[in-house]
Amino acid sequence: MDLIIFFLVGLVVGLGLMIVVVKWKLAEIAQLAPESEQEKKKKENLKKLKIYLSDKEKITNQDVQDLLNVSDATATRYLDELEKSSIIKQVGKEGQSVYYEKS
Repeated sequence: MDLIIFFLVGLVVGLGLMIVVVKWKLAEIAQLAPESEQEKKKKENLKKLKIYLSDKEKITNQDVQDLLNVSDATATRYLDELEKSSIIKQVGKEGQSVYYEKS
């Protein structure tokens, strides 16, 4: 009975280590992979927003939509990313009264 338990514990530990190694290798491969067109476009758009903000004190979701010709959801994601990077901060809670100003 002890031998079976020892075998099962070894099997679980071995599988766990294998999963960790596979995830580590996949992450390593992902870093070496070339950027997709979508990633390039995102970086380009974020750069445009940073340039826009260099001349302006505030920006709205509608400004982003108009400037980059993107959907409301995409504009929101861009603004969220800039906010997480502490480039801008949100003023207001929700709706059309919300705008973002430089941090």
